[in-house]
Amino acid sequence: MSISKSDWFDGITKLLTEDKQMKTMFKDMEKLEKEMTALIKQMEALKKPKNNN
Repeated sequence: MSISKSDWFDGITKLLTEDKQMKTMFKDMEKLEKEMTALIKQMEALKKPKNNN
């Protein structure tokens, strides 16, 4: 079974594209994680004054 150059090239291109999408997804997830952490801190800060009363 032989693989034509165009099939090979398409395969490599697909792999690189998927790799780029994965990296983008990880960046988005890291950004979301930071935003969630910030939100949780804000919520905890909002809870604190009520506990003191």
